Amino acid sequence: MNTATIAEVLPCMAEDDGALVPGCPELAEVLLVDRERLSTAIRDLQTARDILDAIIAAAPAGPAPPG
Repeated sequence: MNTATIAEVLPCMAEDDGALVPGCPELAEVLLVDRERLSTAIRDLQTARDILDAIIAAAPAGPAPPG
């Protein structure tokens, strides 16, 4: 979460038996939007990784990359 989302979410959090739970009804929508943003970023990164894998697989053999 970015700091703006945390600032919005934090006052709406409550504790229930040691677990954090949403305390404001509108919190679910904020969290769903942020979750979708993260899911999109993950998909984009996976696509970029797959493209890199394809390029690496097609490259002529050379020294192994570091790491």
